[in-house]
Amino acid sequence: MSADWIEVRPLRRSDDARGWFLKVLQAQHLQDHPFGEVYVSTGAAGATRANHYHRRTTEWFCAIAGRGTLFVAAMDGDRHESVRMDAASPVSVRVPPGVAHSLVADADSELAVLAVADVEYDPADTDTFPVDFERIRGGPG
Repeated sequence: MSADWIEVRPLRRSDDARGWFLKVLQAQHLQDHPFGEVYVSTGAAGATRANHYHRRTTEWFCAIAGRGTLFVAAMDGDRHESVRMDAASPVSVRVPPGVAHSLVADADSELAVLAVADVEYDPADTDTFPVDFERIRGGPG
């Protein structure tokens, strides 16, 4: 898998009477990236979050509740992809710098994602640049 495009890794969720257990990201998956921060982001049913890209930050996403879709696009417009995000069938998605991304919760489901970034967010030196949602989906935005 090219380092300049997304990587999708299926995950194995272990369910039993107590609940479920999931290893989302291990040191080996960081591929020598530094650690920046871990955060949780939620979107109400039908809501869209992100609609941006980063020049220097790599992020990893995993749905931990609900269902939705992660849309990604190369900033040159040559490549678009969508990845189903479903806590019942989890995947980990690595989004490298230069790939625009948008998370959209299904119309009937809130979506909660666990995210890891290799750069800590700094409001004085933000690495978050907005992109029109239609451009990310592959439309004329």
